[in-house]
Amino acid sequence: LITYPKGGGCSCEAIQVSAGTRARLERDSLLIYTGDVHLSGSIHTDISASYHQQDSPTVRAMDNLKAAAVTMARALAAGDLDAYVDSLNRARLNHYALHPSCDSDTLRRFFSALEPYIRGGKACGAGGGGFILVHAKPDCRRQTIQAAETLGGRVWTCQLDDPGLMTWEEPPSSPEQIEAIRRRIRAAPRP
Repeated sequence: LITYPKGGGCSCEAIQVSAGTRARLERDSLLIYTGDVHLSGSIHTDISASYHQQDSPTVRAMDNLKAAAVTMARALAAGDLDAYVDSLNRARLNHYALHPSCDSDTLRRFFSALEPYIRGGKACGAGGGGFILVHAKPDCRRQTIQAAETLGGRVWTCQLDDPGLMTWEEPPSSPEQIEAIRRRIRAAPRP
């Protein structure tokens, strides 16, 4: 879980997920490309403009998204997939609430068609329609894939990686180190 406290910086917390929860999560999670193309930069511009309005619903939606992320992390650590899916769905609704450009007819069409087969899901990235992550109902993975493909979607299964996010810090390069790199680049043979 990556959090960004007021005043800057960030903190990373590894989430310990049991093997059983991980297996169920991998079995029932699907990443679906909806085929809808959008410009995330314009969506970010829309969100930023809305954020700065007085009494902006964007601020409330951002707070709710943060709370949903924390609840998802705690639910996964506790092995509570019901709470995880509830938070996934709350995140989807609050993502829509960031700005109208975070929602689309494509997203609504996919979630509507997949509803009989999924417990929940949300848009990935800026929103607007590219990729969605869904959590299939038990024994409905095949139907979920078929329904998504019928809509023109492309489907990938999910596999969690063991180490998770790894970060490190290095001191900045000195001017001498930068100049040495530049000399090597200039001296390298050109194709």
